[in-house]
Amino acid sequence: MAADDRAYALPTLARLIEAHNNGDDHALMTEKMREVISRCSDHIQEHGGTAKGEITIKVTFAVDAKGVDVAMETKLAYPKPPIVKDRYFVSDKGDELTMKNPNKGTMFEGDDLGRRRNGGAS
Repeated sequence: MAADDRAYALPTLARLIEAHNNGDDHALMTEKMREVISRCSDHIQEHGGTAKGEITIKVTFAVDAKGVDVAMETKLAYPKPPIVKDRYFVSDKGDELTMKNPNKGTMFEGDDLGRRRNGGAS
């Protein structure tokens, strides 16, 4: 390879990504990487624990006698908020949910979950 041709060579995937679409795809991928990292950081601040994000870069090559067409596609996956589970029970009607456990009695029968209404009057 002549010294003048080295400036045009794309010997690595990193160099191909940098050069593709006049560098616009590389800049966009870098911006998306920062977005994924930011969302992971925000997720940890809000929910604690760990967070996973993902960037998938798909490079497609179509080769014919005239040359190689290259297309790049980027997909992102952000951390998902934790799933909150609560337990409810099927009401006596059989088609509604209730917070009252049918296996436990209550100290305040007839009151709404034992809470007082109207400033303390039941």
